[in-house]
Amino acid sequence: MIDIHVNGVNGGDFSKVGPSTFDDAGTFFACHGVTSYLATAITGPDEDFLQTMDMVRKIIKAGLYKGAEVLGGHMEGPFLSHRQSGAHPKEFLSVPTLSHYSRFLEYHDV
Repeated sequence: MIDIHVNGVNGGDFSKVGPSTFDDAGTFFACHGVTSYLATAITGPDEDFLQTMDMVRKIIKAGLYKGAEVLGGHMEGPFLSHRQSGAHPKEFLSVPTLSHYSRFLEYHDV
């Protein structure tokens, strides 16, 4: 099974990555039939998105995943409707502008 939208597992959160977030997630997923996944970060400070994408890039380039393979990152936000934002914090939602989203496009490879 390939999980294309997972926010985290066992208390780990791909929106706030720590040193063991990906190892813990990959090990857990592999034990439950998930062969690979996209790490999904939800709307938050831009720096959190960038940190997640940095980690995803490092893991993929070095092949450093444990268990299930990290196929890439998925950014869920910040360019969402305020009226239909669900659990996404409204203070971090924004209208897409080139100066804002160009930072994220630097991670097109992941």
